[in-house]
Amino acid sequence: MRAQWTRAPGGENVPWEPCPRWITLPVGDPLTLSKTQIRLAALAALLAVVAVLIGIRLGGEGSSVGSAAPANPGASAVPPASAPTPAVPSAAPLAPRAPAKPEAPVYLRIDGIKLLRSTAPHVFVHLRANINAAYYDYPSADGGMGWIEVDPQMKGERFAIPRSVMYEVYFELQFRGRDRLTGAAETLGLTSPSGVLSDKLPFSEDYKLYFSGHGMKAPEPSAIVSYTITETP
Repeated sequence: MRAQWTRAPGGENVPWEPCPRWITLPVGDPLTLSKTQIRLAALAALLAVVAVLIGIRLGGEGSSVGSAAPANPGASAVPPASAPTPAVPSAAPLAPRAPAKPEAPVYLRIDGIKLLRSTAPHVFVHLRANINAAYYDYPSADGGMGWIEVDPQMKGERFAIPRSVMYEVYFELQFRGRDRLTGAAETLGLTSPSGVLSDKLPFSEDYKLYFSGHGMKAPEPSAIVSYTITETP
C-alpha cells in the first residue's frame, strides 16, 4: 500500500492515517451531559418560580387574615374611622299639640209665641218643633201633651240638638180644643265660607204658622214662633 501524505497546518507533510469506521463516544460524553444539565437547570428554575409564586400568594393571604379584627359577639358594630357615619339632619322639634276640645253643644231656644188673629183671652197652645226629623215639644210633659198660655212675657225653653251644618226645620202649633197651625218646612244651611258652623250662630228667625185643612192653607199667617239656634244656652 502506498503511503499517503497530507499537509499539516504548518505546511509540513505528515502521513495520513485513516480514521476508523465507527467512533464510540464514552458514557461521559460532554455533549450529552450538557443537554441533561440544561434540562435539569430548566426544571429547577421552573420549580423555583412555582415556589416563589406559592410563597407570594400564601404571604398575601396571611397578611389579610392577620389584619382582620377577631370577631367579638358581645361587641357592637363600630364603623371604621376611614368611613364616618353620614350625619342625619335632625328633625325640627314638634310643637306641643293642644288637647282636642269637645265640640260645643248647640241649642234650639224658643223665644216666644205671638198670635196675630186671636182676641180670645187665656189661649193655651202646644208647640212641636221638628229639627232634622227629631221632635221637641214645648212645653214638655212626662204624662202627655203639655199646654202653656200664650203671654207676651212668656219665657222660652231650650233644647239640646245635634250639631250640624244644615237643619231641616218645621213647626206645628196646636190650640187646646181647637184647630192646628202649620208652617212650611225650611232648610237652614248654616255652613259659612270657612266651613265653621259657629260663624253663622246664633241664627234667629220668626217662623210663620197658618191655618190649614182640606188641602188648603190660609193666605195670611195666624201666629209667629220666634226661635234661635245658638251655642249659648
